[in-house]
Amino acid sequence: VKAYTLDLKSGKLDQAKLLTEFTARIGTNLNVALANTEDDLSLLKIMQFSNRYQLSDKPYVTGYPDRNVKPTGLVTRAEVAAMFTRLLQLTNDPNKTTRFADVPDTEWYANYMEIMAEQGIFKGYEDGTIHPNQPITRAELGIAIARLLGISRENFGGELFRLSSFQDTNQHWAAATIEELYRFKIVSGDGATGFRPDNSITREESM
Repeated sequence: VKAYTLDLKSGKLDQAKLLTEFTARIGTNLNVALANTEDDLSLLKIMQFSNRYQLSDKPYVTGYPDRNVKPTGLVTRAEVAAMFTRLLQLTNDPNKTTRFADVPDTEWYANYMEIMAEQGIFKGYEDGTIHPNQPITRAELGIAIARLLGISRENFGGELFRLSSFQDTNQHWAAATIEELYRFKIVSGDGATGFRPDNSITREESM
């Protein structure tokens, strides 16, 4: 595997931070066809910070009313939706009716789930539910992160080129996206050969 280095030169920023996006395309000047055309594009996102401004980021984990965060507890889909919404600093109409059958408008997480659905990060099930209080799995969280970053490969149908040595994702529905997350060094798995895609994830792991 050949690696490339990108040097980004920037002048003074007029804000505390700036997200810059690039799209890199793999090509060849040889008279041969590339093996996997679906893997020819890579999206690069670089966050630049300026020390001339004070960052105004808000906390994305608020803990429980008893002032504990319960780091070893399993994190639910609703809790992940809340963290993502706070990280992205997104809002929507609080009076808007949720689209999911098992998310009452009166629940604390209703607005968060609707925002994630609007962003295409959470999609729910075919029966119209989202199971907000169900612990999220490692594969499901990986898919959500990949959708957020624009690197999801849920519709990939070609031969999968593997960089990882995960032995428990070979036939998994999220295998292509997990490989993409590994390629960007976003996930590292559990040990040398496992990712545990269907295992639940703790709050400390999700942070």
